[in-house]
Amino acid sequence: MKRIACIGTRELGDATVLLEAIGAYLVRAGYTVSTGNAIGSDQAFARGGNSVDPKRVELWLPWASYERAAVVKGNIVHTGPTVDDVELAKKLHPAWGRCSAGARTLHARNCQIVRGCTLVIALPRRDCPGGTGQGMRIAEHLGIPVHNLRIGADFGRIVAKLREAGYEDFHDDFVDEWVSRRLTNREDTQELYTKLGRRSQTDELVTVVKGEVQLTRTPGKEGFFTSVSNPTVAGTIQHP
Repeated sequence: MKRIACIGTRELGDATVLLEAIGAYLVRAGYTVSTGNAIGSDQAFARGGNSVDPKRVELWLPWASYERAAVVKGNIVHTGPTVDDVELAKKLHPAWGRCSAGARTLHARNCQIVRGCTLVIALPRRDCPGGTGQGMRIAEHLGIPVHNLRIGADFGRIVAKLREAGYEDFHDDFVDEWVSRRLTNREDTQELYTKLGRRSQTDELVTVVKGEVQLTRTPGKEGFFTSVSNPTVAGTIQHP
């Protein structure tokens, strides 16, 4: 069973549509969505997966009553971290001594979400604290790659795959809004736009980020970029 961990902030706002689409896309692609059932990002990823096949959504609950109303018939449900999970969480958390018993259980549960997955897709808060930050530290410790949706290149990879799969919500206006409001470092937008083969209805010369990279739109070709002044930023879109 191929598993991808999907974790993120509880403060989701209008990012819901993207996370639900990611969950649905992953299940259609044959993956199982591994998440923690927390309000916000976790439940959005799970809703997307459930819309395709609830049996491909794996929920790791810190205790049996945790957000049970969000559990869907067919979901794979696990309850409670192991002693090994607690020990790893303690090792990696920067302020374990200040965590309550409940918080420690939640952080240990993140080990279960991530362990054994081929990839982690994360939408952390800007400073990566809390459970999402812990999940990302766990992934790094276990050698599991992370696609951080606040990083331009990672966001670009995901959105490119959704576009290829026919999801129409993630147009250029959506991308621009995400860049302006959610990217941690605006300087990495050049790689984001290159990965998306950015489209426009104009044929103007567009300068992306600090004037260092120029991408030319060709008239009559739906505005696809046809030249990159710095070819080192060109890259392939990698499947999760």
